[in-house]
Amino acid sequence: MYYDEYKNIPEWHGRTPFEASMAFLFFENYVNNTIAQWERIQEDRKTFPPKSVEEQKTFMRKLFSDIHSYFAFYNMAWKLFRCLVELEEKAKLTSLLEKLEPKFEPFWEARNHMEHPCERIKEWKYLRDWCNIRGETITIGERAYDLGKSGLKILTDAYEKVVNILRSELSK
Repeated sequence: MYYDEYKNIPEWHGRTPFEASMAFLFFENYVNNTIAQWERIQEDRKTFPPKSVEEQKTFMRKLFSDIHSYFAFYNMAWKLFRCLVELEEKAKLTSLLEKLEPKFEPFWEARNHMEHPCERIKEWKYLRDWCNIRGETITIGERAYDLGKSGLKILTDAYEKVVNILRSELSK
């Protein structure tokens, strides 16, 4: 987890717009929320399989709620990263954003599918493939999305790169 990295970038104070510093603080918060949610999913999975049918229903509701929250937090962290880039107007941040955008797209897509089931019901022929977990992935409408450590690492690596860029750019 990351805590108050903003305070560890003393050069930032007074050298960046208030809005950009707030975008960074919220970005950090949502990265942390995403990490916490990923850890909850891992804990959920350790208790599988529940013994009774009723426990299985409860387990699946909790697991899929946690997965949906994971994708929602991931997506919000990404949006805040984009907001920070727009507000800071640093070439290295813009370059990083452009490089990582395709890697973040599947997380947005997964969240979008989970938040718009009515549209998916109308357009999908294979509704049996609605949120099935297979190994480190979840499938939604025959498309696989990463729930593993490698998927989370995309976000945490992006966060660490943002911090490094801000430190180097703002200490000039």
